[in-house]
Amino acid sequence: MTEPAVSELAARRGIRNEGGLFSPYYLFDVMARLHRAELDRGVLSQFTADVRALRRAAARRLTAGSSLGETSQVWHRPLLRLLGFDPARLEEPIPTQGGLVPVSHAEPGDGRPLILIDLHPFASDVDRDRHPPEADISRQTLALAFEAALDATPSARWGLLANGRELRLYRRGSQVSRQYLAADFDALLEGDLHDEWTALYACFRKDSMVSESGGRSFLDRILQESEQHSRRIADDLRENVRAAVEALSGGVIADRSSWALWGGRPPDREVADALFRESLFVLYRILFIAFAEARDLLPASTSDLYREAYSFEHLRDFCDRPLASGTGDGTYLWESLQALFRLVRDGHRGDPEIAPRSGELFAPERARILDGARVADRYLHAVIQALSLDRSGRRGAPSRFSYLDLGVDQLGSIYEGLLSYQAEITTEPMVEARVAARGKPKGEVLVVPERVCERSSHLVRVSDVLIPEGRFLLRAGGARRKASGSYYTPSPLAAVMVEKALQPLIEPILEGCALRDAGGRPERSPEEILDLTVIDQAMGSGAFLVHAVHMLGEAYREACNRQARHPSDSIRTSWPL
Repeated sequence: MTEPAVSELAARRGIRNEGGLFSPYYLFDVMARLHRAELDRGVLSQFTADVRALRRAAARRLTAGSSLGETSQVWHRPLLRLLGFDPARLEEPIPTQGGLVPVSHAEPGDGRPLILIDLHPFASDVDRDRHPPEADISRQTLALAFEAALDATPSARWGLLANGRELRLYRRGSQVSRQYLAADFDALLEGDLHDEWTALYACFRKDSMVSESGGRSFLDRILQESEQHSRRIADDLRENVRAAVEALSGGVIADRSSWALWGGRPPDREVADALFRESLFVLYRILFIAFAEARDLLPASTSDLYREAYSFEHLRDFCDRPLASGTGDGTYLWESLQALFRLVRDGHRGDPEIAPRSGELFAPERARILDGARVADRYLHAVIQALSLDRSGRRGAPSRFSYLDLGVDQLGSIYEGLLSYQAEITTEPMVEARVAARGKPKGEVLVVPERVCERSSHLVRVSDVLIPEGRFLLRAGGARRKASGSYYTPSPLAAVMVEKALQPLIEPILEGCALRDAGGRPERSPEEILDLTVIDQAMGSGAFLVHAVHMLGEAYREACNRQARHPSDSIRTSWPL
């Protein structure tokens, strides 16, 4: 059974997973299956009914003019009781690097704040409103000030921020600013999705945040499982992309009319290298589009025309089924992909409106052979399935990859992982084997000539796969990586290195934005953040630049907050090309 083929953001609005705190597929699917005992269906059903009744009653009484006192009486306090909290008022503000931050409440534990809880009136906007001018932290938004207070409270691992419409869950020490889980209660009631109610019950209750006998809380455990799930998805997809490269390049070679694109000679190592390079570009075009559709950056959920006629999602739907008899030699899938690439590259005015993407990824010169080749549907069907379905067998049936579970840095790791392979055209039959130690196969699977495997006492054949002569093949080869100098830097290490490099440049600007000269003007400008130049002289997957863009964006927003103005509407987050 595969995952539903719908836009992964459009279906859920009640629980918002901001900044990738959780893997979405884990949060809305895997978690409930792994923790059936802890997420008892009967208890969850009663909890859902209680929250629904409370919200409907509160909606009849609360208005945009409701005070904090009225909001707390009608909504905050009853909701917190349902979630298991009995918070105490905090009388003193919390010292932070930016000043003293008033936080309304905390759940006590051993005489210290265990969970910070900051409550605000029904109509407040925590992303734009600020504390009163007399407050130390008045130049920061309510949300940013609360994050700073949580980070400055060692005894508190978790924090809740509420305004009567939304309840947010923050984790202290998060590497990403504005990373939280948000429950929008009106959207929860409107959508009434079981997986969203499950996420609310699992993540927002006090019992989930309090350490268990092993020293970790339920939230700590599921966050670790979520991270492991994301890594597994990236690892599985990396192997599937390798198979997709072989299927796509093999499809080009299988059509003899395509040989004219490299002079008509039988394919050799030079042709294999060219096909490998071009296949990576084509497959990353597909991955880019899948990534964008999952995040509503392309209109897969808002335009029926795009969804049904162009999208990668509709090709995934098509390839969920076996090809009809006698259609394997057609080119519907290849022509559909080419049309999709042109649409994304050139854009579209009208309905749907799609901005053109003129980066190198979609440039025609990056895939001259493949753009002119004829690739039969039997090969493209295998390619799209490889980029769609996880066949690891953990659930007993294929399931769809969720591209919301992949970050830009993970896509980069997939790319750089493929650079260790060497492309070749087989000159004799090949088989899969492992090195034998004391008669038992050990280590990774190798692809070796059949004659070598048959004569060797050190190799054991591990499958019935026979790769005939003249096939395109990727073989693991460390020499290629060493020769190219290609090494993938893990995301946490890249983040630390970027922070160490940029923080000394950013901090003086931030401090100057909060200071005023004799005329009352800020001493520094947020635009100075945008004027910083960052160079990655050995860029591979762009891991360092991705972290640099995130850090500069956060710094720009913080500089604007310290100047008590909102970031310029002209600043937009660019697509990862």
